[in-house]
Amino acid sequence: MVGAASWALALGWLSTRYDEVRPALFHLAVWVPLLAILWRLARRKVDLSWRLMGLGVVLFALGDASWDVIQATGQQPDASWADAVYLAGYAILAAGIVVLLRTHGGPDRRNGLIDGVLLAVPTVVLITEFLVVPGDDSTQSLIVRVVTAAYPLADALLVAGLVWLLVLPGLSRRVVVPLAIGMVATLVLDVLWAAGSLAGAEGLTRAVNGLYPLSYVVLAGGVALGASLPLPKVPGDQSTAIPWGRVLLLGAGLVAAPLAGVLGVVFHQRLEPVLVVCATLVAAALVVLRFVRLVNDLNQTTDELTTARNEIREQAVRDPLTGVYNRLILPDHLAVLASGTGPPAAVLSLDLDHFKQVNDDHGHHAGDVVLETVAKRLRESTRSQDAIIRMGGDEFLVILWDVSATEATELATRIVAATEEPIPYRNDHLHVSASVGIALVGTGASLTDTDEILHRADVAMYQAKRTGSGLVQMTVN
Repeated sequence: MVGAASWALALGWLSTRYDEVRPALFHLAVWVPLLAILWRLARRKVDLSWRLMGLGVVLFALGDASWDVIQATGQQPDASWADAVYLAGYAILAAGIVVLLRTHGGPDRRNGLIDGVLLAVPTVVLITEFLVVPGDDSTQSLIVRVVTAAYPLADALLVAGLVWLLVLPGLSRRVVVPLAIGMVATLVLDVLWAAGSLAGAEGLTRAVNGLYPLSYVVLAGGVALGASLPLPKVPGDQSTAIPWGRVLLLGAGLVAAPLAGVLGVVFHQRLEPVLVVCATLVAAALVVLRFVRLVNDLNQTTDELTTARNEIREQAVRDPLTGVYNRLILPDHLAVLASGTGPPAAVLSLDLDHFKQVNDDHGHHAGDVVLETVAKRLRESTRSQDAIIRMGGDEFLVILWDVSATEATELATRIVAATEEPIPYRNDHLHVSASVGIALVGTGASLTDTDEILHRADVAMYQAKRTGSGLVQMTVN
């Protein structure tokens, strides 16, 4: 890359010194390094975006060749087909950037586009105030005037693409920086050439012409380097911090258009009020849109983090085998029970009968199947507002909310009946039952101490278990 740049710089400078061989030296300065850099790009299977950007650089060089062909015929028109080739290079280069960012720019690519357009707007104002309007000649044909204005506006397109590339964190700096350097070089040279042509500074335009080969080579080198690197991964939104760099960028974009108009008055003693007003309105609309998207992005990220935190908490309080709650959720429910502010409730202490025999006869895997099946039947037998907690081993706690003593007994009886149904296991059936103790909390019950609530439910469960398997026992307050 260094050798190609040195070649382009040396021969480009020589082309400004020797007019008789200027075209030959200029094209040697352009095409030798350009073909060397882009040859592999043409032969390798690379992403469409790099091919388009490479083609854009080639069209710049073909525009120079087209202009030399036209001059060789003794003509020097103000607008020609060479201009169409040049401008097509800008359009295709921009298309390559759009394809790259559309496929690899990540979720922030639309925001990056707004930022790029926002800074391109004042660029249009400055270029129009200082280059387009002063050089406008009403005696020229419409096509000449359009072509003359198209070049600086194409440079504004480069500004938008440049900002778009630089503000996206998902793209590798190794990919973006060479492209950015080449685009900045092209932009600066275009502005200097237009300013020199407007001022009649032949020395400046001659020097700029000698530097164009270098800008082509740098731009082509950035394209080739980007094509040789792995395609950037599409990033996700990773931060909830306010991007103050973006905020400053939006503020600068909002004031840049009127500031450009002020500079036009100060340094050129003229102002295009319609242009400045329209540019300011466009910039204001873009800033508002950008802030709306910024707030939405921050809100979305906050919502996603809240959801993720809730999911993590939910996983932490879930029993991995059965899917019901584990003991970690118990303090939350006990706090409501003890507060006395909740609806009438019942605490069911459930212990499986004959579970140890299942483990002894069929192994621990059969025991796991029993626990999973019982947990499933508990969910089917209770309501959505009720809580099922695995306390450990084959012990479960069921908290029934907003129930009377009669309803609690009916639900407990339903749970016992569901538990006693045979459980298919391989070519056999497993049989367990449940002993259930009930402690009432709330209306008509005197229990408010959480330890006492659990103790009474356990006492009732053990009474049911001593009486016989598959029974329900309620505490007496």
